[in-house]
Amino acid sequence: MRALTASGLVARRGGFTLALDARFDAPFTAVLGASGAGKSTLLLAIGGFVRPDAGRVTLGDRVLSGPGAWVPPWERRVGTVFQKPNLWPHKRVRETIRYGGRYREDDVIGWCGLEGLLDRMPGGLSGGEAQRVAIARTVMARPEALLLDEPFTGLDPARRRELGTLLRRVQAELDIPVVCVTHEIPEALDLTDRLLLVAGGRRVAEGSLAELAAVDGVLELVGTLGLENRLEVEILGEEHGLTLAALGDARLLLPRSPLPVGARGVVAIRPEHVALGSAAIAGLSARNVLPGTVIALSAAAERVLVQVDVGQPVAAEVTPASVHELGLAPGAPVWVVAKTLAFRWRA
Repeated sequence: MRALTASGLVARRGGFTLALDARFDAPFTAVLGASGAGKSTLLLAIGGFVRPDAGRVTLGDRVLSGPGAWVPPWERRVGTVFQKPNLWPHKRVRETIRYGGRYREDDVIGWCGLEGLLDRMPGGLSGGEAQRVAIARTVMARPEALLLDEPFTGLDPARRRELGTLLRRVQAELDIPVVCVTHEIPEALDLTDRLLLVAGGRRVAEGSLAELAAVDGVLELVGTLGLENRLEVEILGEEHGLTLAALGDARLLLPRSPLPVGARGVVAIRPEHVALGSAAIAGLSARNVLPGTVIALSAAAERVLVQVDVGQPVAAEVTPASVHELGLAPGAPVWVVAKTLAFRWRA
């Protein structure tokens, strides 16, 4: 797999300046940051749609841009899939994905689940279907790196999982670095643990979530992006006007859901709304008390992010004093406590 690098990259757009170094040599890297942080500008500069003011972009030993060098987007072998699929309105799906084809058409159709869509026109596709067609068209050109700008936006949880599976298959088959710009932290963490955090056009930190959380101030910044736990549960029924759901062998009492019994759904809760205890305590107003095992701890400033396995990973935010008093360490048993109304259903 060839590494994709941006060295001393400077790109000015209006009053905004992107200035950073980045190296994408992992199978997947998620680029995180608030709106206006420079994520999309980074992708545009790497893909060749914005000409940098300084620095070098390389793919393996090829220089794509730099002093005296400029390779246009269509010659870079860097595939870019934008948030808006931009499909040709006059071409059917089969014609679209054949454009510039260097790869095995049947394989790409299978990976992207397009078998039943080949004769459809773009106007008859859903958002998720159009996104898969755009990815297939890009993969057919057999890129040596793949860039995706907000690919999960507007997709429901099931479609997001399908897209994640698709991208993992494409990466494994082509053995290329995949760079995904996203606001969706749970999806980013599900796809990869390699994260690049960008703010104000600068690289703030890079690494796994645990490594990022260990950098002073980064946990607070990640928190502003909407870090939350997402749990997939099965609907069991109704209890006291609330929804009773299964999380493995455990039971959760959740806000009312329109989902029918037997359906699976996704609920979210932020780490600061999760409490931990060294023992199960009766008589709490919080209706959800689950046994778990500590996976990892990451300290930042006056907070510690504790990862707990309750059948699925859950992060809790506590103080260093709580870590000491509860004897929290990897492998230690712990009880996770969460109020029903702290959960939110995710579409």
